[in-house]
Amino acid sequence: MLIFSVADFEDFRESWSELPAAMDNQLEAVVRKLVENRWPWRIHAPYNESIDSGLDLFKRVNQDMPFDGLYWFFDHAEKISPKNIERVDPATLAAMQAAMRDRTSTLTKSCFPRYCGR
Repeated sequence: MLIFSVADFEDFRESWSELPAAMDNQLEAVVRKLVENRWPWRIHAPYNESIDSGLDLFKRVNQDMPFDGLYWFFDHAEKISPKNIERVDPATLAAMQAAMRDRTSTLTKSCFPRYCGR
């Protein structure tokens, strides 16, 4: 984990709790370094509020440091809104969907049978 303040832990029994104010500046500095070095990244973001904030930040960075096809995605994204789905480019959206399918498949094949007796 590069920045702990960005950690958005899901507990869907609770409402989303706002991320620390320092997160935005810290994340922007790291994203700029990742883009500069052309390093791909993924961010754990199950809630739409954190996805919205991340997309706003990525848009700002992309204006003066174009991502130009650099691979990134939001991991989990269970609560992403239709509006934010429209904001994510198709290639990134496909990667997010594949990651969710892989995780679901892995859970179904290994975890559920072990813990549910199936």
